[in-house]
Amino acid sequence: TDYEIEYVSKWLKKLNPYALMFRDSIAFKAYGAFSSNVYNGIDNVFFVNRIGLPRIQTEKTPYVVFNFEKSENDSIQKELECSIKDRNIIYSNHKPFPYSKIIRLVKQNIMISDDPMDYLFLYRHVSETFSDRVHACIPTLSFGNAARLYSDSPRVALFENVGLQNITKELVRIEDLDSMQEKQISFLRDLLK
Repeated sequence: TDYEIEYVSKWLKKLNPYALMFRDSIAFKAYGAFSSNVYNGIDNVFFVNRIGLPRIQTEKTPYVVFNFEKSENDSIQKELECSIKDRNIIYSNHKPFPYSKIIRLVKQNIMISDDPMDYLFLYRHVSETFSDRVHACIPTLSFGNAARLYSDSPRVALFENVGLQNITKELVRIEDLDSMQEKQISFLRDLLK
């Protein structure tokens, strides 16, 4: 928002940062002038494929993940369930707390965890993820799998720098992620010499 940009800009003026790295063009355009060392990069979650999580077969493989947490997307989930009924579907939720919600989710057979590795394992092995959460789609894509995002949030801009502007319209896969990662790493490496 204009208010956020004004607020953050005031702090950046005071901080006078040596370098700034951004994960979307919106922030880059708003704050790029506050340092002489700037990089319009990719979200850090696009690096999770580098943690070395092995690919293994599971009883459910191949499977798709539905990660819908907004009630306004219930009809989308039902429509997808009808069109993908011949495949294994795993339901997940990234926000299981408070405890009363955990019980309700478990009774609905929805995967929840307080350990991020459980979710990374899930997205490492999924064939396709359908979600209204950006951070269900990014790790899926990072591991080379397909994802579709059902959101009109401004956070959709995170996908522009990896060439996936159409993620809200169709299933997509990322191409040339290694090159994008290496460019961002090189920027940091040059700064830290």
